[in-house]
Amino acid sequence: MAAAPQATAGVRMASLALNLWRTRRAAALAEIDAVHRSIDGMGALRRAAMQQLNQAYVLLLASEFQGFCRDLHTESADALILGLPSADLQSVIYRGLMLRRKLVKERSHVRSSLGLG
Repeated sequence: MAAAPQATAGVRMASLALNLWRTRRAAALAEIDAVHRSIDGMGALRRAAMQQLNQAYVLLLASEFQGFCRDLHTESADALILGLPSADLQSVIYRGLMLRRKLVKERSHVRSSLGLG
């Protein structure tokens, strides 16, 4: 279980997953966007470079979004179990929430489809 910030009843908490999306994940996307904007010129070479860069951009965006969803799912599971009465029950429920999480399972399928492993 990830260390989740403690919430007080009725107090809204900032999402760690959202904060990560807005900072580190956004920065990764901004880097490739900057490269995209820096390619100038005309002709077949530029078109080929842009095509490759666009494909990389799509993969990066999908990867970062999947990471955000995984982080949000974990954060939600952490918050959900906080109110449970015993550590044993918290553990059972948490494992159940994580057991068949497709955000992890499907990644290997995507990697093999791309020829990455």
